[in-house]
Amino acid sequence: MVGRAEIGFFLLPQKAYTEDELNAKLTRRVQKAARRQAKQEELKRLHRAQIIQRQLEQVEEKQRQLEERGVAVEKALRGEADNKMAGTPPRLYQDLKGVYEFDMPCDCIRFAVNQH
Repeated sequence: MVGRAEIGFFLLPQKAYTEDELNAKLTRRVQKAARRQAKQEELKRLHRAQIIQRQLEQVEEKQRQLEERGVAVEKALRGEADNKMAGTPPRLYQDLKGVYEFDMPCDCIRFAVNQH
């Protein structure tokens, strides 16, 4: 094996650290790692919060659309429909299906529409 001095490396003398200096150095490293970890965790929390916020906005938009369709369907059932809702029973069926898509199976809606 080739020694370090033989290939151009020079060993610098190590500074002799006191126990207090070593403890301080170690403490700084630990604190730096802790700050880095805390920052990473905060960024993860922020990312999760942004994802949840986006999903909430999507759900609110879907709810708003379904509420608008529900109002239009109610008006159509009462005979107060405006021009865009003055449709045929298939159109009414589609509207009911959209409004109640999470509440009832389609067969129940079809039965309800056919009864009126």
